[in-house]
Amino acid sequence: MVVRPAVAADADAIAALSALQRRRQSEWAPVWWRMADGADDLHPLWLGHLVSTEGPVARVAVDDEGAVRAAAIAHDQGAAWFVDDVVADAHDAGVAVLAAVAERPALTCVPTPDEAGAARAAAAGWTHRSSYWIGPPAPGPPPDLPSVAALPRPPHTFGPVLAEGRAGGVPAPPVYDPGGPVTLVAAVAGPDRAAAVAAERAAAADRGDVLVALVVGVDDPELAGVAEAAGLARTVDVWSAPDA
Repeated sequence: MVVRPAVAADADAIAALSALQRRRQSEWAPVWWRMADGADDLHPLWLGHLVSTEGPVARVAVDDEGAVRAAAIAHDQGAAWFVDDVVADAHDAGVAVLAAVAERPALTCVPTPDEAGAARAAAAGWTHRSSYWIGPPAPGPPPDLPSVAALPRPPHTFGPVLAEGRAGGVPAPPVYDPGGPVTLVAAVAGPDRAAAVAAERAAAADRGDVLVALVVGVDDPELAGVAEAAGLARTVDVWSAPDA
């Protein structure tokens, strides 16, 4: 297995692997990862742009016959690199392409039910750092939402959009259609964390958002319990590259 920079001619092969992954994801989380109409037509165009423009760093793992077996594209988000479009049709190829990521610090997402994806990340030396707990908003009393901008937050891949610690009305990427915008929350304030999560869900309902995604660190089982009790489901795991 050889890992090399991706080129425009690889876009169709990466798109084919990505289409298979999208279908798996839509089974695991039918709302969060609901495929948008035309996703299979739009994504190859976007991938073609990414592998031929400056900025993103795209890599593919190819077998002895030159066939693309895995891919990963690193995007500079400022504070960290987000390694997206991680796809593979073989364990060794997926491990190789993740191990080849040289950008630091780097984070990637693995769907929580994706045992093969988690095994590849672990074999490449990556570490599970946080998770996205996702569920619907819930109407409630007028929410009091204190600033969370100064609070510490677990690693996440939402980049500058979460510079203030929370963001509402965030549109989904073009290839996904959860039914509307979502609320992202990277930290909750106050001693009553259950009340804080309820307030975030109420604020999301007031905005008309369709989902809430709460970032929870692996070292915070208390907040994970609050999220689960609130009806949120652990859906995405965030992994960091070695030495990140």
